[in-house]
Amino acid sequence: MHPHLHTEEVQKSCAEVVAALEECHAQGFLHKVTGNCTDAKYRVNMCLRGLRLERTRQNREAAKEKRAQIKKVWAELDEGKYTERERAERAGAGSGNGGAVAGEEV
Repeated sequence: MHPHLHTEEVQKSCAEVVAALEECHAQGFLHKVTGNCTDAKYRVNMCLRGLRLERTRQNREAAKEKRAQIKKVWAELDEGKYTERERAERAGAGSGNGGAVAGEEV
C-alpha cells in the first residue's frame, strides 16, 4: 500500500512515474492483470521510497537538534544557572499553570 499519489509532494517529485503508471492502468484491466504495469509500479514504489527516506532523514535531524536543546537546558538547570521561578517557567511551560511556581498565586 502506498500513500496518496495526488499530494503536492508526490506530484513535484514523482509526477512522471505516477503518470506512466496511471497511463498503464488506463489501458485496461487485462493489461494490468497480466503484469504489464509491474515495471511502472516498481518505479513508483522506488520514487515514493526515496521521498520517505528523505522525510525520515529530516525528521531524525530535527529530533536530534531538539534532543540536544533539551539536554542543554537540563544541564543548565543542573548547574543552577536559573532562578527558581525560571526553572518553574521552563519546566511548566506546557502545564497550563502559566509558569507559576508551586504555592505561588498567579
